[in-house]
Amino acid sequence: MKIPERKANEGLVEYAERLSTLYSDVLRPKDIKPKGQFFTPKQVSTFMAELFDINQDKITLLDPGAGTGVLSAAFCEKLLSRKKPVSLVIDAFENDPEIIPFLKRVLQECKKDLEEKGSKVEFTNESIIEKTHSSENLP
Repeated sequence: MKIPERKANEGLVEYAERLSTLYSDVLRPKDIKPKGQFFTPKQVSTFMAELFDINQDKITLLDPGAGTGVLSAAFCEKLLSRKKPVSLVIDAFENDPEIIPFLKRVLQECKKDLEEKGSKVEFTNESIIEKTHSSENLP
């Protein structure tokens, strides 16, 4: 499936949330509940990003269970509102291989927006875990 492009004037969080809705309501509705997947709403992710006290120019952000990257997107929007360039490393972890392309697209948009404002952003495919863990493999 081709992942929808970000619309003009669409914020990073709005884009990530739109992809979450597409994934959960359209593409994989029967798989979400059994997996216990929950996609963080915009209001919650924005609130959580506001809790960060950003006082450094070099930041590493850990986003475990990243989904479509809503929390990372909210943090990036907070950085953009500061209007002060930073060096950011995003370590996003996701174990659902079906959602990885959505996450990668959101992180690319975060990188693009921040780098346009003078920040340096890094993330690698290696920091996005694509393994699916099964309870069958537990001792």
